[in-house]
Amino acid sequence: MEEENAARRTCLTCGQHEFIADSEEYWDDDTELECYCACPCGSEEFAAAVGYSLREDGDVRWVFVGLRCLTCGGLGIYEDWKISYGPSAFLLDRA
Repeated sequence: MEEENAARRTCLTCGQHEFIADSEEYWDDDTELECYCACPCGSEEFAAAVGYSLREDGDVRWVFVGLRCLTCGGLGIYEDWKISYGPSAFLLDRA
């Protein structure tokens, strides 16, 4: 069975949560405790960016979540998942 991935970002100012791409459909509140990002420098505050790999028809093939540590500037891809359905171009508006 293929594992479904999901990502949610939290505003550092107001604490509001927003799901990335189709994550809300796959989010499991029991998994929330397992969802944790930390930089090797120890910081837990990041700037987030979402990247997409597209199929020739413009549908989304992969979603990538990159984070930049606000303390040391370190960069990394912290999550990625394949989109196996279509149409999926609507996900481009759900970063």
